[in-house]
Amino acid sequence: MKKRSSNGNNCEGDNLKARNLRLDELKKLSYFLIRDKSQVGENVYLEGVFKPRFDPSLATGFMYILEPPTTYRNAIFHVLWTAIDSTSSVLEYHSNWDIEEIAVGKCLPCGNWRLKQLLWILDLDTVWSQEVFRPFDAWTYKGSPGWTTKVSPGKLPPKDAKNVLKVADAWDHEHCVFCWATISEQHERSGFVGKDLLGDEVWVCRECYETKIVPHAL
Repeated sequence: MKKRSSNGNNCEGDNLKARNLRLDELKKLSYFLIRDKSQVGENVYLEGVFKPRFDPSLATGFMYILEPPTTYRNAIFHVLWTAIDSTSSVLEYHSNWDIEEIAVGKCLPCGNWRLKQLLWILDLDTVWSQEVFRPFDAWTYKGSPGWTTKVSPGKLPPKDAKNVLKVADAWDHEHCVFCWATISEQHERSGFVGKDLLGDEVWVCRECYETKIVPHAL
């Protein structure tokens, strides 16, 4: 098992390094055409239309903004209202995400993917290797409300943690980063391992690897 990065920074929403991305796949996502933009307090409101129609059952989603020439980021939006005939929609998001590309007349690709998932699929440079999962020792401690919490590999328990123990074979499974399938000695034994932008290992089940990673398809 490769050692994981102990860096605890969060990639979500941060500007990310340019990658060799298959950006033509973004055309498969819905697009939101901005017709009007306003701000009330810390919230920004966008009036416009989805092309093609956005799934009305989804209350939230993500907008993906390409900031040429080097970075890529996303913003969480909330669908406040959508006309039955999809001729008009109103979205809301926090002003912390407001950047130049979110402007009247712009089209933003939207979807229910998280940014890191999108990058793993579209990135042509990430190296994936098939590995058989084997359990290994991990730190555990008593968390709130009294549950035993396992610490992910390469990281340490919080300084104020209680009942800290290093338990043999405590890290006994992984999850596919797309469908959350369990990869373990009792379930799917092997998976495909790559590294995210922080150097942490991520696991993908065989089905998601073959249908998403190999074709780089959404």
